Amino acid sequence: MAGPPKAETELSRKFARTPANGKRPCRATADFAWTKLGKEMKPQYKGIKRFRRAVRFSLAGLRAAWRHEPAFRQECCVGLVLTPLAFWVGETLVQAALLIGAYALVLIAELFNSAIEATVDRAGLEPHDLARRAKDIASAAVAVALVLLAVVWALTAAQRLL
Repeated sequence: MAGPPKAETELSRKFARTPANGKRPCRATADFAWTKLGKEMKPQYKGIKRFRRAVRFSLAGLRAAWRHEPAFRQECCVGLVLTPLAFWVGETLVQAALLIGAYALVLIAELFNSAIEATVDRAGLEPHDLARRAKDIASAAVAVALVLLAVVWALTAAQRLL
């Protein structure tokens, strides 16, 4: 047996370095080195199967946000009023789409905010400056989206009334 190709040997050496705790990596780590940076370890779904899985995961994320985030539920309820109202306030379909798009941006920002907060909470509940900063920045993104929503709706309503 001639052994692995030279490139795989170099890659396995890179992953087989002794970590800081002084122990050799486990066999799974060495097996990972023999793959092309782990690409064979992830199942490769293609076509409609990949699309169906992506939709299923997206719907699971929306359900989780609805179940665990009161702000998301409140914003969805506001959307039940704003979406039909957008067709009355907007004089054209493009204006209605702009109004609905500004609202959708708020939902998107809230979803990212919820994801960041959940990730930071998972990492640790002890107070840390970086954790606080990440949560504050995510919250600021929601605030900016809400201000944009208010400005777009106000300008569109003002144009309709004037």
